[in-house]
Amino acid sequence: MKTGVRVEATYDQYSSHKTVGWYLTWCDGPTIETMRRRATASSRGLAEVDTAQLRFRRESTDAAEVAAFLAFVLPHPAMLKEPPLDALMSHSTTDFPGKIDQSVWDMARFALTRPELADTYDKGRKAIDYIVKVGLNGLRLDMWLTGASRQADCQPAPPAVETDAVSGKVRRDLERMIDTVQAELVGGSTHRDDPRVQLLVAETSRRLLLEIVDQHQRRTAAHALVDGAGLSSLSTMIGLAPRTLGMRWGKDLDADLAPLAWLRDNAAAWASACAAAGSVLRGSRGFYPDQETRQDLWTLSDADATRGWRTLVQTPEAARRVLAVTRNRQPTGTEEALRSLGAQLQAHDQAAPPDRRERALRRTPSIPDAPPAEPSGPARALNDGWG
Repeated sequence: MKTGVRVEATYDQYSSHKTVGWYLTWCDGPTIETMRRRATASSRGLAEVDTAQLRFRRESTDAAEVAAFLAFVLPHPAMLKEPPLDALMSHSTTDFPGKIDQSVWDMARFALTRPELADTYDKGRKAIDYIVKVGLNGLRLDMWLTGASRQADCQPAPPAVETDAVSGKVRRDLERMIDTVQAELVGGSTHRDDPRVQLLVAETSRRLLLEIVDQHQRRTAAHALVDGAGLSSLSTMIGLAPRTLGMRWGKDLDADLAPLAWLRDNAAAWASACAAAGSVLRGSRGFYPDQETRQDLWTLSDADATRGWRTLVQTPEAARRVLAVTRNRQPTGTEEALRSLGAQLQAHDQAAPPDRRERALRRTPSIPDAPPAEPSGPARALNDGWG
């Protein structure tokens, strides 16, 4: 009988009287139903073998339980938000070895190695809980960034970020937002419902949305550049040609890099000034801030450089708004704290971006730079300093 796994036949005489008898025991491999059919087929013509009296015990490994779950939900990502019982019990209906891709096994094994699962009971179930919590995209991104999919010294290919898992509510919210944008763009035109007008406005809103996404991506790239990454390495890391991001933004990044670099280098002093100003204003008598200013004061009071400079990115704008509110009337006892905050904010606004040498010294080995082809002409000008 071919099963692909080790099968043992044992006689259990210590069970209750209803379960005493011969057992076939194996791990993962075929399901119990499949094993029963194969045992019956293999015993045909053998009068001394009565498969009706055989009992079956199928054990399982954590990796197989998680792989079966993933194979069940991968074709239907939305199912992961509230996985049905069939998905949670999919190991019992899955034949091993089966048609489960190697990538699924890789994902399952990665989920089982998460630090939070160390020394826990029932790791398979805990790994499934982790997958449900982070989602399939989160699982793939965690694998990518932690190097679980890295082969030798090569940069792993970026994962495909699936959009099927986006909830229906998020999609509806996006559609309503686009409808609002297009309604504002069309204005009061009497031809607002003409298909030609709708197409024109849709194309305009497409450009607007792309501009917003591009601005967000540029700001995000600036965070990595401040710590020493190169645009060429970031391009190749996310599956683009080495010169793509440099050609897309060029020197436009200077405005983003300068304040971020200052924030990185002056995080401790800046956080201290923010916390002092926020605390003294919140405790000041006779100062009655509106809701937005109260939120800004909490942002300043919570500033803490020990959590990393990136946690301070929102504080300069909060400080700017608080200083504007208190410019004409500073509550008694807050003058020194506000003066210090204002001086540091001015230094932040006047900061120069890091030069190529300074960023190269900060370059981290975790973001390897592939040497790009040497550009020339306009392309060289756009890429200079950002390779």
